[in-house]
Amino acid sequence: MHTLYTIGTWRVALQSYLDQLASLKVSRLIDVRGNPRAGRQEELKRSFAFERALAGVGVSYEYWGRRLGEDAMEANTAHMALSQLSALAARETICLLGHLHEPSGC
Repeated sequence: MHTLYTIGTWRVALQSYLDQLASLKVSRLIDVRGNPRAGRQEELKRSFAFERALAGVGVSYEYWGRRLGEDAMEANTAHMALSQLSALAARETICLLGHLHEPSGC
Protein backbone atom coordinates (compact mmCIF):
# COMPACT_ATOMS: atom_id res chain seq x y z
CA MET A 1 0.00 0.00 0.00
CA HIS A 2 1.24 3.46 -0.87
CA THR A 3 0.41 6.87 0.49
CA LEU A 4 -0.74 10.17 -0.97
CA TYR A 5 0.66 13.25 0.79
CA THR A 6 0.05 16.97 0.31
CA ILE A 7 2.53 19.78 0.80
CA GLY A 8 2.34 23.53 0.39
CA THR A 9 4.85 26.26 -0.44
CA TRP A 10 4.92 28.49 2.58
CA ARG A 11 8.19 29.68 4.13
CA VAL A 12 10.07 26.41 3.84
CA ALA A 13 13.48 26.10 2.22
CA LEU A 14 13.94 23.81 -0.77
CA GLN A 15 16.30 21.54 1.16
CA SER A 16 13.61 21.00 3.82
CA TYR A 17 11.19 19.91 1.09
CA LEU A 18 13.76 17.56 -0.40
CA ASP A 19 14.57 16.05 3.00
CA GLN A 20 10.88 15.56 3.82
CA LEU A 21 10.04 14.00 0.45
CA ALA A 22 13.03 11.65 0.70
CA SER A 23 12.20 10.63 4.28
CA LEU A 24 8.61 9.80 3.24
CA LYS A 25 9.91 7.82 0.23
CA VAL A 26 7.89 9.93 -2.21
CA SER A 27 8.64 8.88 -5.78
CA ARG A 28 6.53 11.47 -7.62
CA LEU A 29 5.63 15.09 -6.86
CA ILE A 30 2.50 16.23 -8.69
CA ASP A 31 2.20 20.00 -8.85
CA VAL A 32 -1.45 21.07 -8.76
CA ARG A 33 -0.85 24.82 -8.46
CA GLY A 34 -2.77 26.90 -10.95
CA ASN A 35 0.37 28.89 -11.71
CA PRO A 36 3.49 26.90 -10.78
CA ARG A 37 5.72 29.91 -11.42
CA ALA A 38 3.90 32.13 -8.93
CA GLY A 39 4.62 32.59 -5.26
CA ARG A 40 7.16 34.23 -3.04
CA GLN A 41 9.72 31.44 -2.85
CA GLU A 42 11.77 31.50 -6.02
CA GLU A 43 13.38 28.09 -5.41
CA LEU A 44 9.98 26.35 -5.22
CA LYS A 45 8.69 27.70 -8.52
CA ARG A 46 8.52 25.32 -11.47
CA SER A 47 11.91 25.36 -13.14
CA PHE A 48 14.61 23.10 -14.48
CA ALA A 49 16.60 23.67 -11.25
CA PHE A 50 13.61 22.64 -9.12
CA GLU A 51 13.04 19.49 -11.17
CA ARG A 52 16.75 18.64 -11.05
CA ALA A 53 16.81 19.07 -7.26
CA LEU A 54 13.83 16.73 -6.93
CA ALA A 55 15.46 14.17 -9.21
CA GLY A 56 18.53 14.33 -6.99
CA VAL A 57 16.52 12.73 -4.17
CA GLY A 58 14.73 10.28 -6.45
CA VAL A 59 11.51 12.26 -6.95
CA SER A 60 10.03 12.83 -10.40
CA TYR A 61 8.01 16.00 -11.11
CA GLU A 62 4.77 16.33 -13.04
CA TYR A 63 2.55 19.36 -13.54
CA TRP A 64 -1.18 18.59 -13.25
CA GLY A 65 -2.45 22.09 -12.43
CA ARG A 66 -4.71 22.30 -15.47
CA ARG A 67 -6.20 18.85 -14.84
CA LEU A 68 -6.38 18.82 -11.05
CA GLY A 69 -5.85 22.41 -9.87
CA GLU A 70 -8.43 24.63 -8.25
CA ASP A 71 -9.95 25.72 -11.58
CA ALA A 72 -10.58 22.09 -12.57
CA MET A 73 -12.08 21.35 -9.17
CA GLU A 74 -14.36 24.38 -9.32
CA ALA A 75 -15.46 23.48 -12.86
CA ASN A 76 -16.09 19.89 -11.77
CA THR A 77 -13.87 18.56 -14.59
CA ALA A 78 -11.26 16.72 -12.54
CA HIS A 79 -12.89 13.27 -12.53
CA MET A 80 -10.52 11.66 -15.02
CA ALA A 81 -7.44 13.14 -13.34
CA LEU A 82 -8.64 11.89 -9.96
CA SER A 83 -9.02 8.39 -11.40
CA GLN A 84 -5.50 8.56 -12.82
CA LEU A 85 -4.18 9.84 -9.50
CA SER A 86 -5.88 6.99 -7.66
CA ALA A 87 -4.29 4.44 -9.97
CA LEU A 88 -0.83 6.00 -9.51
CA ALA A 89 -1.22 6.15 -5.73
CA ALA A 90 -1.96 2.42 -5.71
CA ARG A 91 1.48 1.80 -7.22
CA GLU A 92 3.75 4.41 -5.66
CA THR A 93 4.01 7.09 -2.98
CA ILE A 94 2.91 10.47 -4.32
CA CYS A 95 2.85 13.99 -2.95
CA LEU A 96 0.62 16.78 -4.28
CA LEU A 97 2.20 20.24 -4.25
CA GLY A 98 -0.16 23.18 -3.82
CA HIS A 99 0.06 26.84 -2.81
CA LEU A 100 -1.63 26.42 0.55
CA HIS A 101 0.37 25.57 3.65
CA GLU A 102 -2.49 24.17 5.74
CA PRO A 103 -3.71 20.69 4.71
CA SER A 104 -7.27 21.64 5.66
CA GLY A 105 -7.24 24.15 2.80
CA CYS A 106 -6.24 21.63 0.17
